[in-house]
Amino acid sequence: MLANGAVAAVLGKPVEHSLSPVLHAAAYKVLGLDWSFGKHVVGNGELAEFLSTTPMNLAGYALTMPLKDEAFAVAAEVDTYAAMALAVNTLIPRGNEWLGYNTDVVGFLNSMMDVADP
Repeated sequence: MLANGAVAAVLGKPVEHSLSPVLHAAAYKVLGLDWSFGKHVVGNGELAEFLSTTPMNLAGYALTMPLKDEAFAVAAEVDTYAAMALAVNTLIPRGNEWLGYNTDVVGFLNSMMDVADP
């Protein structure tokens, strides 16, 4: 687990409307984490350059459109769900590379399993 002071954010364009910072702040508070979650306007073709400025205490980035396709080009590896959905919605740093995930698919599948097996 990352130490306190970790940083995360949602990236995309448009992103101004995102409620992710509010939702993450509430979760961090409940979990007792001194983390921050922001949002950054990053348009099509700008992801790789933006990632080159990533802070050392980064927990990861959530991605919205139009970056879900572009993330495949920067990810050294993607999980099975991202490959199946053809969309990366989360980038996590590992050393000098990025790992791509699709957490939407996992969340959807888990919610369906909860409904099917109450």
